[in-house]
Amino acid sequence: MLRSRCQMHPTCSRYGMMVFEDYLFPVAMTMMADRMIRCGNHREFYHQVTLGDGSLQMLDFPPSRPEAAKLAGFSLRNVATETIVPDDSVSRAIQFTNRLVNSHCYASAMLEIDRLLYYDTSFVHEPALYVNKLRCYEGLGQYSDGLLFFESGIPARQKSDYKVLYTAAHLYDLVGDSRKAIACFEASALCWDSNEAHPFGELAVAYTKESMFDKARASLEKKLSVDGNLQAFVSSKTVVERLESVRYKNPTVAMLLGIVPGAGYLYAGQPGSALTSLLVNAALAYAAYTSFKTDNYGLGIVVGLFSASFYIGNIAGSGNGASRYNERLKRDAINELRIFNPFIY
Repeated sequence: MLRSRCQMHPTCSRYGMMVFEDYLFPVAMTMMADRMIRCGNHREFYHQVTLGDGSLQMLDFPPSRPEAAKLAGFSLRNVATETIVPDDSVSRAIQFTNRLVNSHCYASAMLEIDRLLYYDTSFVHEPALYVNKLRCYEGLGQYSDGLLFFESGIPARQKSDYKVLYTAAHLYDLVGDSRKAIACFEASALCWDSNEAHPFGELAVAYTKESMFDKARASLEKKLSVDGNLQAFVSSKTVVERLESVRYKNPTVAMLLGIVPGAGYLYAGQPGSALTSLLVNAALAYAAYTSFKTDNYGLGIVVGLFSASFYIGNIAGSGNGASRYNERLKRDAINELRIFNPFIY
């Protein structure tokens, strides 16, 4: 009526259709109730996506649709590579692939790399081509395909090259596999050459994501000894120490508090959802009560079903709200840490 639209993506109605397709009826009812309580509240707790009409919406798919969430939040990345001075036919060919990458012609660059690897065996031993192909996978957003290529498509000798390991670690980080990212960054550190971009800043970020704070600090100290950037070191160390000492919300406590509608959301730092939960649950409970009191049992049963769904959804949603609060704290700290320790192409 107000010519407005749902601030969530997918919309609450579409979200409801998804959960009823994926879950049993009682679970779907509570999940839909929780979503309607949360709708439009506390944008800072959600990833933002810009749709085709330019509107900015809050990304929130059911847990049963993780791939849909990844695709909805997908955006092309701009990657780059170094510029070299060609002095022979091999370096000229590599420089051409570099130019394609820097022009964001990733598909064309991959085709040229495959052509060189297929037709001329002298290129098989060039790590720069494998690095560029991994960068192309990143630029196209095909992270999993890039990691499959790293695992099974690169010869063992070139796979242990510093830049190959360094780039693969970055891809693992992009897909959220911090453990493998750490393993690759650590391996790249062992074969790091002082002429290359060092991996110690990225290692500190990866360690922090896994709550390995002592190792993160040690990595930052190693980074300081290499680049001498005291300001970045102090700022990064402050972020790590702040995250180490942060007090997270307990999802179980939030759910117990959710016995009083809205109290769990309030504990989880989401007062807007808390107020919505209190008002909706109170209204539905009152509607059910008055229906039974006036002997309108059919309406009372229907409204009672909704009332129970919203009440249980409020309890379950409170626990999820606490988890979102914790994830936001960690995500914000990691993003801040990345500013001081960016990946270097």
